[in-house]
Amino acid sequence: MKLADYPASIQKHHKERGGLVRHLEEVAHIVYQHHSPEIHKYISREHMVRLAHIHDLDRMWLYKEIPANDWRRGRNYKDRYGDFEFTPRLSMSETAITQKILKSIDIDLSWIDLHVLTFHHGGWSVDAQKRSPEITPEACLLHYADMLSCSCDAIGVSLPRLSLPSELLERLEHVVLQGSDS
Repeated sequence: MKLADYPASIQKHHKERGGLVRHLEEVAHIVYQHHSPEIHKYISREHMVRLAHIHDLDRMWLYKEIPANDWRRGRNYKDRYGDFEFTPRLSMSETAITQKILKSIDIDLSWIDLHVLTFHHGGWSVDAQKRSPEITPEACLLHYADMLSCSCDAIGVSLPRLSLPSELLERLEHVVLQGSDS
């Protein structure tokens, strides 16, 4: 399956096919618009946009398409859950999964990148519940951009988007085509 096929969520926001890319691009646009060098001193605007573009890549590994002949593809089930199912990887956190995907395409993350990605869910992520250091303004920016995109989609409001860089998209497509479980 290609990156453009994945949803961003199974039941909540951007749950349609292609929802993940739309969500990543909306969050990147919000981050671009609201990044302030006076407040966000640790990471440049361009780098924050890059993090916004990759913040939910773990979905490529956590969501699997329900086979076409599966009973769950029936009307009532599909209306509620869509064409995908969640396949938990209990041995790895969301951030570790994203890091594994990026490492497979030779992208390494710095400690501040990992901090921002770990805490972009605020205090609700599995990683954030394990440890609670101070959350940087950059992590807060990504968190609020993420929440705004999710909330707007939930009420049917479309947001502007900042396209994924073609070079990153091509590299991610290569990973997805090889299979994310490898």
